[in-house]
Amino acid sequence: MSPDQLGAFIPIVLIILVFWLLAIRPARKRQQEAQRVQNSLAIGERVMLTSGIFGRISALDDETLDLEVAPGVVITTLRPAVARVVEPTTSSTADGAADLTGGTTGGTTGGTTGGSSGGSTQNALEAGENGGSTRGDRTDGRDAPA
Repeated sequence: MSPDQLGAFIPIVLIILVFWLLAIRPARKRQQEAQRVQNSLAIGERVMLTSGIFGRISALDDETLDLEVAPGVVITTLRPAVARVVEPTTSSTADGAADLTGGTTGGTTGGTTGGSSGGSTQNALEAGENGGSTRGDRTDGRDAPA
């Protein structure tokens, strides 16, 4: 091979190296991290699924896990659906239930309860903070027809 031919291969080698550094290597690290999380799952741990559902693991096997998402409500999902293990929180909501998402609890300031705006809408209606739209006696947070 002559030096001219070798010089023609250098850009191709650089492109392959850059592709490996920017695409393949980070993807491999993410895959290894996901595998580590799935292998370390244990009964009783709080997890978040890739769909955003939070719950506590109640049973495990090689391919699936049972996740308790509410008291008495258990769903079965595949282990790869677990996105991450969530650290337990010690805060509690106004009714004494544990705050599963780590979010703030709603009050008259319009905060959210567990990532949902349903509780804050009701609190805002009760406090009269919904922009003056307090028609009707609806308790679901929606305005009554005019």
